[in-house]
Amino acid sequence: MPHKLAFHVLHTSSIETGFSLKELEVHSPLVKGWQSSRFCTYPQEIILRLPNKVQVVKLQILAHQFLIPTKIEFYVGDIPTHRLESLHGARYKRLGYVTMSDNEKTGFKARELKSVHVNAIGQYLKIVIHKNFVNKYNLYNQVGIVAVNVIGEELGEDGRPKNSDAQLMGGKEDGDGVDPLVLGAFTRPDYISPLDDLAFDMYQDQEVAQIIRKLDIRKNEAVIQEKYDIAKRLKQAIADLQKVGERLGRFEVEKRRAIETEDYDLAKIKKAAMEDYRLEIYKQLAVHDLLEFSKQLIWPPRYPGSQTLDPIPIGQASDTEKGDLSRKPPVAKVMASTSQPKNNLNEERPLRGVKKQPQHDVNQENHQDEDQPSGNDRLSDKNAREAAPAIDAFGLDLVTKLYSKTWSYREEALLMVKSKLEDVEEGTDKEELRPLLRAATFVVSKGLRDKVFGIFNTATGVLHYILDVWVVRHKLGKVDTATVVDKSLPELLNRTADTNARLKNFSQDFILEMAGYKEVRILHNVPQHCLVPFKTSIQARSAVTRVDIVQRLLALLGIEKNSGMSVDNVMTFALRALEHTAGEVREAAIKLITDLYQMKGAEIKELLPSEDDPTIIKNPLYAKLFDALDKIDGKPTRSERKAEAKKEREEQARKKQAEIDALQQQLADLRAVAKAQGSKKQPEKHPPTDDEEDDDQPNDNHLTKRTKAASVADGSEFGDPDKQCVFCLERNEDFDKEGLDLHYWKYCPMLKRCQHCKQVVEVSVLVDHLLTECDSRTEFAKCPRCKEAHKKDEIDKHVTEKLCTLAKSNMARCPLCHKNIAQGEESWRNHLMKKGNCIANHRNVAPKQENGKAGNRKPAPKQNKTKAGKKAPQAKARTPRGK
Repeated sequence: MPHKLAFHVLHTSSIETGFSLKELEVHSPLVKGWQSSRFCTYPQEIILRLPNKVQVVKLQILAHQFLIPTKIEFYVGDIPTHRLESLHGARYKRLGYVTMSDNEKTGFKARELKSVHVNAIGQYLKIVIHKNFVNKYNLYNQVGIVAVNVIGEELGEDGRPKNSDAQLMGGKEDGDGVDPLVLGAFTRPDYISPLDDLAFDMYQDQEVAQIIRKLDIRKNEAVIQEKYDIAKRLKQAIADLQKVGERLGRFEVEKRRAIETEDYDLAKIKKAAMEDYRLEIYKQLAVHDLLEFSKQLIWPPRYPGSQTLDPIPIGQASDTEKGDLSRKPPVAKVMASTSQPKNNLNEERPLRGVKKQPQHDVNQENHQDEDQPSGNDRLSDKNAREAAPAIDAFGLDLVTKLYSKTWSYREEALLMVKSKLEDVEEGTDKEELRPLLRAATFVVSKGLRDKVFGIFNTATGVLHYILDVWVVRHKLGKVDTATVVDKSLPELLNRTADTNARLKNFSQDFILEMAGYKEVRILHNVPQHCLVPFKTSIQARSAVTRVDIVQRLLALLGIEKNSGMSVDNVMTFALRALEHTAGEVREAAIKLITDLYQMKGAEIKELLPSEDDPTIIKNPLYAKLFDALDKIDGKPTRSERKAEAKKEREEQARKKQAEIDALQQQLADLRAVAKAQGSKKQPEKHPPTDDEEDDDQPNDNHLTKRTKAASVADGSEFGDPDKQCVFCLERNEDFDKEGLDLHYWKYCPMLKRCQHCKQVVEVSVLVDHLLTECDSRTEFAKCPRCKEAHKKDEIDKHVTEKLCTLAKSNMARCPLCHKNIAQGEESWRNHLMKKGNCIANHRNVAPKQENGKAGNRKPAPKQNKTKAGKKAPQAKARTPRGK
């Protein structure tokens, strides 16, 4: 049985300082391997000596992550005994070569493992390593090999493989072995234990790896003795220990890295963690009890209070069993396979984290001489029951080939089905055709599940013939065609998520091709299967493929009534895809919705959440979706609209500031004129008269532009002889520089201070101020009944419960007492200033001051009146009267 062979490194062309040839002879997570010297000449050579003359069946080589050779060649040969000192005098035979990846896609962090199958005999192995790939990490043009693994069998003097007890027992020694007959059933010539694979040793803790190998032998012993419960327990223990070994291996690497960086505290922590974890797992898995299989197989282990099975000595097997176990493959066949070595180098899977290489189907090389399936391909009872319709229609031989382990027989079965269908004459009764169709559908469905691409390709060819030719020729109905589609399409959809890119793409293309068949298109079965919303837990790879298929079906079939694809079912599918956790799936769903929007336009937005909903628009996913739809409509996106609105606000703010600056300059000019008059009288401060005002002093920044402009335009401010308020028309000698500001700020009955922005505005325009000018204007909305401003979060209740009275169209509305009044300046002045009219206006009573002068209101001449509620034009400074 092929197994891992020990070897000794005899020669290398060069080696980097600090590296040892012994590194290649050991496999563990800590090995550094071999590196060539800096700026060495190529090619480089490594010569290995095997223990004896061997038959090599498999070679494995693990390359460095960035010191990567472009090509590696393998040679095997013998060195004459009288010329051992001359390694280059050996007679080598070239086996072939492998090429390596440049490793750019992994960022030079993963190591590539190459596994090649060979069939060669010799004692020496020469590895020729060609020049390196150039990358930013390989500064000195070096190449590196981390590990080499040789798998084969030692040959005896007669040229036949040796089957020593040590080999069969996994290298067991010191009398703790098992009778070689016990493992006779596991010594197939082509069987290689996964524990001999290089990937196992390179990622496993060495102690755990040895335990796993011993448990694997004992598992085989349990199977031979038909102790299946024991075998199951050992199998699970091996699986658990493999995970434990990998984790301990990572701990060991981290500990070594800490030692190299002289972080000894971290190294101590890692060491303690390893020991604790190892003891905990050994205790949890009862490893000591699992290993108690020295000379007797006793199971389960004796725990206190538990019952045990009777011990069965391993060596006690019946003569019949011994005869069966001692059977070996015919020597003639073994010699025939070794006499013609194959030089093809098949690449197998790389280590975890490494890009997968193309993997050849091993079965394609296992040709058999017989024309019929071998004895191992006998049809089981379960398979016979499953394939009963196919057996009735096509015969037992064809179905047996369909279930064969040899890929060529399975492919032959599919071709035989197609041939039988082609032989059916036109005009055959449909009742005779339907059993054939059901049987053929079963065979095709099984072929679509096959892992070999060639068989999958043949199955799709047979399915194409059935749906596009055979059904049309024999004029079968829609029900029969739908049965074929419903049985085969799910298998095709499953293969679209396959890791094999070639198979995945072929499956997608064939689904679209099948959707276009004349007899299939009218059924709408393909869109119905593809548009079934998937669960959000589905793998991202599969989900993206499903969305891509729907998108391509949309382009192929359209969204017409007879296409099987409607706006509702496509949007239901797309909205489910938008909820997936993977970003690539959501991106694909957005692309699908935009394609559908280009076909149906505004109809799509009706099925999406409202764009005005703040919780929706704050979602980046929906924001991106609505931006894509706006681009299709030729509208600016939300971000572009935000930028434009911000620009407009900045421009308005700039203009507003310019107006304020102009007014401030005018006020300064007027104050200068008043100062020149020599007015020295100081205004007496009025006490506040209502609970809504505070004791803050008036400030020019708190007065609205309308108030200031009107005041300046009328000429009644600071230094004006009339000493008159332009709003309430009150005259007072105290209305000088500060007195008029104080009047506006606290006492004028025609004005009110906004509780939200602290500006003083006219009562008549307070509603417009709250809706258009106030800093909090976004919080207010206008009631359609009373035409007043209310908070947005209260407006629905206000309107629904009709908490207001209806406003009349030809009358004004007081925002304080909510009464309808006649329009016009005099009506507002009468309503707000006359006591008892507006009960909500606390300024309609003149404040009582100590000198009794502030409350004397005298009507102004008509020519001095300024329309309240209208913005006065900018006033120019004028010379006071009498000057």
